[in-house]
Amino acid sequence: MTDYLFAYGLLMEPGQARDATLPDHGLIDLGFFPGAVPMAGKFVKGQLIRVEPGMWDELDRIEGVHRGLYIRKPAIVLTPEGEESAQFYLWGEQDWSRHRVIAGGDWAARKEGFDDLG
Repeated sequence: MTDYLFAYGLLMEPGQARDATLPDHGLIDLGFFPGAVPMAGKFVKGQLIRVEPGMWDELDRIEGVHRGLYIRKPAIVLTPEGEESAQFYLWGEQDWSRHRVIAGGDWAARKEGFDDLG
């Protein structure tokens, strides 16, 4: 299993990780936290964080994987150095249409604007 997490919301560690981008996904605003969802042609800005192998179960617990809140998935993310394999947390609900899409896929800059869903 990969030892990198692509973090895009509350798990980000400012100044402690490499910048990365998750292609073909968008970011939705769920209120206090974001959710990544599949969206062709969009991208999510985040960070690549090294995870110790024994920490995945704890991260799954924090992210609510057992409750279906998020689903941990493998992905290829883009970094300034090139492609990297990572795991990320996909929003678990199939119908996310009632949530607003965060413009530019950047949780840190979410107050700057939203994309229309239509």
